[in-house]
Amino acid sequence: MDEHENTFPYVPTVLGLNVHVGVGIVNILAVAGIVMTSIILNTFLNAQLVFLLTNPDYFGVPQTSLGQVTGMLNMVGYPGAIVGSIFAGYVFDIFGRRGTITVSLAVCSVLVATVPWTAPNIWPGLVILKTAIQLMICVHVTNPLAADYI
Repeated sequence: MDEHENTFPYVPTVLGLNVHVGVGIVNILAVAGIVMTSIILNTFLNAQLVFLLTNPDYFGVPQTSLGQVTGMLNMVGYPGAIVGSIFAGYVFDIFGRRGTITVSLAVCSVLVATVPWTAPNIWPGLVILKTAIQLMICVHVTNPLAADYI
């Protein structure tokens, strides 16, 4: 037997990825699933927001101002995302990964559901809500699960 043969420790693989011991396919799919859920949630919000903004029963924004208002609403969410990405690691370390991701997804879903109740005020109601939604989306998108599993 060659002296270099079998000297490397066993490294488990899932879907062709070298992973830590005890990590299964569900763990690997959860990493992508959390990001996909966030993308779907944000896409749904942005698409429905256009309809709510132009609907006279809600915000009544004229078609000529729609691009400016939607652009402003997307921009005001970025400070929430920046703050969320700075502090998300600390929150994950203090409260754990599973609980933090679950709570942030739940709170984000509730915030998205409350968007129609901010009508007819874009400022401050919808602006604050959009910032809070971006903060919550950032928390579960910046999860450290990939580093934990792979």
